[in-house]
Amino acid sequence: PEYFQPWLSGFIEAEGHFGLTHDTLFNISQNVDEHIIHSIKDFFGSNHKLRKTKAQKSNYWLFQITIYGVTLKNIITHIEKNPLLGAKNISYSKFRLKVLR
Repeated sequence: PEYFQPWLSGFIEAEGHFGLTHDTLFNISQNVDEHIIHSIKDFFGSNHKLRKTKAQKSNYWLFQITIYGVTLKNIITHIEKNPLLGAKNISYSKFRLKVLR
């Protein structure tokens, strides 16, 4: 839908994680709704495996994808067009510098 890209930036702000320690990666997860993570995976053109685990202390499933490698540039392209508006923008800025280095 038309609103998907700005919505995705908001979702990344809430549920995404930019890994900067040993490997540069992007991780995003969602309880219950597997379709959201599949849509994000497809949007970024990722071939990475979707993981399904039982969430701790609940009856819910957690759907998660970790993206690394060349696909990270697709995430940067998206965020440059649809910026993050909250605190997550700080970790994104560090992530972007590391990926584009």
